[in-house]
Amino acid sequence: MLPQTTAGYRDINTFVVTYKHGPGDARYSAIFRRSRLVSLKLAAVDLNG
Repeated sequence: MLPQTTAGYRDINTFVVTYKHGPGDARYSAIFRRSRLVSLKLAAVDLNG
């Protein structure tokens, strides 16, 4: 099975990219927060998705 990647806005100021390698594997998320009008900064890495 191919790895799964999803990306989208959690809310107006938070963008989340989630990666899962395969069934039963842990999910990893990179969480970005709006820094300015058009900029995002990495705010957190969630190792359990």
